[in-house]
Order: sequence, then C-alpha cells, then structure tokens
Amino acid sequence: MLARNSLIAFITMAMVILSWALLNYPVMKTLWDNGFDDGTYSHAYLIPAIILYLIYTAAEQEKLIFRAKINYGWLAAG
Repeated sequence: MLARNSLIAFITMAMVILSWALLNYPVMKTLWDNGFDDGTYSHAYLIPAIILYLIYTAAEQEKLIFRAKINYGWLAAG
C-alpha cells in the first residue's frame, strides 16, 4: 500500500495524464478508432494502463518526488 505522500503523488500524476489525454481528445479518439482496425496501433489501448502501472511502482518505491520550486523550462515546454 502507498504511503500518504506517495498516494498524493500518484493521484496527482494520474490526474495530469488524464488531463493531457482530455486536452488531446482528437488524437486519443483517432487512436481509439484506429487502434482495433489493424496492427499499426493495436497496442495503443495498453499504453494508459502501462503508464499508470509505472507511476504506481515509482510512487510505491518513493521515487516519485515533486520539486519544491517550479522549473520554468519544463513549464514552457509543456
């Protein structure tokens, strides 16, 4: 089970990823529509589950740590 800080980090990262997916809805819809038609995107539906698993294991091992200061370079890139 995750400790309180790790659980907060996991939920925050999951919400960031979900927000990104919702903001990129046309791309996600295209992946969903074409993901089952041919072999090109046949693994696309597994990506969210894999990302959540990797975030969960990082939070569980306490490797998911938030910065105290804002990194303006990454903020601009985002």
